[in-house]
Amino acid sequence: MRPEERIGLRAFLDAYPGMRVCPSPAGVIRLEGDFGFRADHENGPVIEDSYRLQIEVPHRFPDELLTTFELGSRIPRDPDHHVLSDGSLCLGSPFRLLLIAREARTLTAFARQGIVPYLYAASYRERTGGPYPFGELAHGAEGLLDDYAQLFGLTTHRQALAALALLATKRRLANKKPCPCGCAQRLGVCRFNETIRSLRGEFGRTRFKRLYGQVLSNWPSSGFPAEDHPS
Repeated sequence: MRPEERIGLRAFLDAYPGMRVCPSPAGVIRLEGDFGFRADHENGPVIEDSYRLQIEVPHRFPDELLTTFELGSRIPRDPDHHVLSDGSLCLGSPFRLLLIAREARTLTAFARQGIVPYLYAASYRERTGGPYPFGELAHGAEGLLDDYAQLFGLTTHRQALAALALLATKRRLANKKPCPCGCAQRLGVCRFNETIRSLRGEFGRTRFKRLYGQVLSNWPSSGFPAEDHPS
């Protein structure tokens, strides 16, 4: 099946008629245009708005994440507005976005679950001058570990980082290491190992090595908690 068919490109263009396909580099579908939406939230009003976006969708989506840029200069290019150094929008932590993409499968579903909430929050902040209506992640490694701790069912940054390291480690070696859940047992005899095995089996050690590396690269050198590194 062609990538355009697999991601449901036609349905996306029908749902967002202001977007169009543009010349793209190899392995990518590039979309550009006016992305209109109408959304609400329990803590905020109904918002109908439109942003000029460029969306780069890798052919391997949803196994690889898309990248979104706002072209109209409405969203300030700074971390406080969750714009990354390359100008792309920070829609969430990489692993959470991957989970959303895997569940959504199609581009239209991901746009509704991953892009629209970001734009809703941006419009809400622009109109009210107040904080985002449904909270936000902290910047850098702190925000990543906050989110990963929640996703893994853990409570601390240290636990989340240790879990990432174990997910990136070969099973035979990981099972001999302390479990990050705080049970004081090795991973191989704790029920938390079911979570580790399931995630490692679904996404692979290589992906978690990348996620682990992202946390390390974003952590201030003065405050990084010592952890075992993946093996």
